[in-house]
Amino acid sequence: MFIFFKNEQLMKKSLSLILFLIFCTQTHAHKPVLNENSSYPPDAPYEIEDPEISKAIYSTLS
Repeated sequence: MFIFFKNEQLMKKSLSLILFLIFCTQTHAHKPVLNENSSYPPDAPYEIEDPEISKAIYSTLS
């Protein structure tokens, strides 16, 4: 019985570590970008330098 309890604790710790690492990698999924000039005309839109990296663009709504 003690061996089973010890293995169960090890499994819980391992699972917790794996879940923690999975959630930590997802926090780096989006790069926040602050759009300081929120009035870009349609003929000169905001350009994203590296479109392969997902970005969340924040600006003020008018």
